[in-house]
Amino acid sequence: MASRSILIGTLAACVLAVGCFAAGSATVGGAQTAQVSTQLKAAQAVADEFRVNQIEVVSHRALATKDPDLMMTIFTDDAVMTTATGEIYTGKASIRTFWTTVAPAMKPENHWAPLIPAYKSKVSLSGDTAQLTYECHMVEIGTNQIKAQHRVEVTAVRSGLSWLARTMKSTNIQLS
Repeated sequence: MASRSILIGTLAACVLAVGCFAAGSATVGGAQTAQVSTQLKAAQAVADEFRVNQIEVVSHRALATKDPDLMMTIFTDDAVMTTATGEIYTGKASIRTFWTTVAPAMKPENHWAPLIPAYKSKVSLSGDTAQLTYECHMVEIGTNQIKAQHRVEVTAVRSGLSWLARTMKSTNIQLS
């Protein structure tokens, strides 16, 4: 998980560096300027996809470490979360209640680890809004039994340089 984040971050930095280098040699009003603008937009999209994907990375880290404070860093103040059983939690305080009192993966007696099929993650950008879809499979440590498997759909919004989940909906799935 960390190596994937580092790889994507490095790629985004390289694309930005190339775009900035090219921008320094652009001529005002010329075709080269349009090309540089296109390159910078592409670099921004790569960086935004990386940042949106951090919602997934952080949520899985929070599950693995049973850290509700870390989990809360991915949500907007007015976020709405729908669980796989259909319960709806609105606002950070309500969502925190779910992660601290209801979520089976966060309970101390459950020794689960998230299994993350990264190839199933998808990010779609549209201005300052993004859609993120990913899967999370919770595996019991010691028995390797799958205890929960969910598809998660997130609507994220730009917040400065980062992205936060405005809505999160989880649905139960079966492994295919």
